[in-house]
Amino acid sequence: MVELNSQLFFIIINILILYFLLKKFLFKPVTEFMENRTKSIQNDLNDANNKVKEAENLKKQYEEMLKSAHSKTNEIIQAARENANKEYEQILQQARQDAEEIIRRANESIELERQKVMKEMRNEITSLAFAAASKIVQKNMDTETNKKIIENFLDEAGVA
Repeated sequence: MVELNSQLFFIIINILILYFLLKKFLFKPVTEFMENRTKSIQNDLNDANNKVKEAENLKKQYEEMLKSAHSKTNEIIQAARENANKEYEQILQQARQDAEEIIRRANESIELERQKVMKEMRNEITSLAFAAASKIVQKNMDTETNKKIIENFLDEAGVA
């Protein structure tokens, strides 16, 4: 039994030595490797979460910038429309003023022409009347003869 005890004792010592050797050379490096790997994976997950949050923040910023750009675009378009309407009204007002000025000048020109024609007609009628009167006075005949002379004179002058 002593031999069994001594064998048992050596087996236990061998097992303990094997355990310490395995612990030092196998378990410890494997445990460190696993812990490092766990830390590395955790760091990668944290980085991925941070990048997702950063991407979401960037997306929100871009969406806000896009909304801002749309509103600025609408403001610019509205301002351009207002400016175009103002310019249209100014051009229209200027065209009306120009048209009124042209009409006023035309009316003045027509009035001057009418006055000129009237003056010429008066001069012509006066000349005709004097010519008719001189013919009547030259012949100084009776009333029937005077009427015929005036009618003949007017026919010669071209007055109907």
